[in-house]
Amino acid sequence: YYLHDGKQHVIAFTYAPSFSGIPESFISQTPSFYNLETITDSVFLKISYDKHMEFINKHRAIERLFRIATESFLSGLVLRHHELMAHNIETRFKSFTKRSPHLLNLIPHKDIASYLRIDASNFSKLMGSIKI
Repeated sequence: YYLHDGKQHVIAFTYAPSFSGIPESFISQTPSFYNLETITDSVFLKISYDKHMEFINKHRAIERLFRIATESFLSGLVLRHHELMAHNIETRFKSFTKRSPHLLNLIPHKDIASYLRIDASNFSKLMGSIKI
């Protein structure tokens, strides 16, 4: 998430077995504008950028894994951008509940509303009026 004018804006949710992190900061080796926060028990593994590059240069399979993960990340980012730009709040809500219904019980609804760029009161109305 990031903060703007004191308001938290949720960018993404990740959960096992997915990777989590702030990839653009890692890839560019620049400080991030974003925060990473866990809301459930989590286990973290880390690798330095130099060690990562050493493995990529040495092992083609690791380079391929990283490329596939990057492609998946980019594809998801483009889809999310499309949903935010082209869909109304009801369609965004329905898409989210179809794709990730289990998150409704794991993540505070205010965070899901932020992720979907829906006002919390509208999110609450959608929860009550749309069959999931």
